[in-house]
Amino acid sequence: SGRLATFTNHDHLNIVLAPHGALLRETVTTGVDYLVSAEDTGKIARAEQLGIEIITEEELNRMLLAQEG
Repeated sequence: SGRLATFTNHDHLNIVLAPHGALLRETVTTGVDYLVSAEDTGKIARAEQLGIEIITEEELNRMLLAQEG
């Protein structure tokens, strides 16, 4: 949610996430595991209501690096 520093656009992020089995979603729903948020948006409140973990871009990068091993 919001602008991320590392990823230039949604297509770029999809390319990075796909090999890890992740899908990028535009909306926050019960099928979402994480909300990557760069700014405080209405999506954060929705994610909290649904019990979705909210992570930073830095945390996402660490998770991706850990999977690459």
